[in-house]
Amino acid sequence: MIKITIKFFGVLDEYFESDLILNINKQCEILYIKKYIKKYIEKNINNTNLKYIYKIIDKALFSDNKKILSNDFIISSDCVIYLLPPFSGG
Repeated sequence: MIKITIKFFGVLDEYFESDLILNINKQCEILYIKKYIKKYIEKNINNTNLKYIYKIIDKALFSDNKKILSNDFIISSDCVIYLLPPFSGG
């Protein structure tokens, strides 16, 4: 069993009261994590603005504690993943 802890930042932090823990039976790609988060939101978050939240997740960056992870990055062991929404500024 692989334990993935997902931490949310920025605007996404407003929708999640705590970290999201995902236990999976086999390795998976970041793209699978995105799909899982969307399903979780659909079932557990009461918000009329789901399209907005989905758009943020689609554009968000995923990272570990060292680098940005691509959608095809494979998670094969316990880890913490950070979900960074789009941001701008100087």
